[in-house]
Amino acid sequence: MFGHDGDWWTALSAIGQLLGALATFLAVLVSLWIVRSDRSLRGRGDARILVSFAGDGSPGIYQVGFQVHNVGYRDFLVQSISWRVGWFRHGPKPIRHEYAIATSGTGRMFENRWVKASLSELFCLTVRDMKRGLVPDDERGRFFQRKVQWLGWAPIRAYANISGGHPIPLRIAPELAQFLRTAQHADTTEG
Repeated sequence: MFGHDGDWWTALSAIGQLLGALATFLAVLVSLWIVRSDRSLRGRGDARILVSFAGDGSPGIYQVGFQVHNVGYRDFLVQSISWRVGWFRHGPKPIRHEYAIATSGTGRMFENRWVKASLSELFCLTVRDMKRGLVPDDERGRFFQRKVQWLGWAPIRAYANISGGHPIPLRIAPELAQFLRTAQHADTTEG
């Protein structure tokens, strides 16, 4: 066909190598598509102060609510809520990120909860319990009170830590950030 027997085998092996390279390239494309597609665990959410009423005329109960929305096609398990305070991942200690797990002042953590695809779950702690954990005299209280003169208050972020995926960032409402920094809220006044 090509005149020499060796040239035919060389051409066939070149075609085989080309097909193998093309198959490898397509396999990488498919794996990247799966990772980036809606099949991956995806979510969003927010954290804010909520008021719940019993409906019997009693005063409302203020709570810190963490709303987690599942925007993917797969269910995921929320294992905990965590905090991040600070500006940068690296650098001097006053501006570096610090992390903590969200608990009430009594040390109670959230129980693991499944969030079904395209649905939401609400995790709540009462403001009174949360304030017990923000005692300014110990390390827990100073966690949110970091301030640098030329940068201002350290940004506060919350994350829903999920099983088998990256943490989901939760948007923090300004009134919640203010409460975390000062431990002052209408529901926490004694009397």
